[in-house]
Amino acid sequence: IGTLFGVLIIPGLYYFFASMIKGKSLIKDERTEPVSEEFYRDLQSESQSQKTIKKLNERIKRLLSGNNDTKKD
Repeated sequence: IGTLFGVLIIPGLYYFFASMIKGKSLIKDERTEPVSEEFYRDLQSESQSQKTIKKLNERIKRLLSGNNDTKKD
């Protein structure tokens, strides 16, 4: 009985439950990429945002100072 249970029933149950959850996430909001990769990507996008904000600030300063040349960036 032990051999039958260990060789057929346990692997069969494992296969049955694995096929039931296929395609579903076990953890709510589960990430598919490592946290370090997500952190690095966020840092890169943040630096792009900071560059854009600096450009906008420079344009605003030029407009407020009365310098109306519009440079193409």
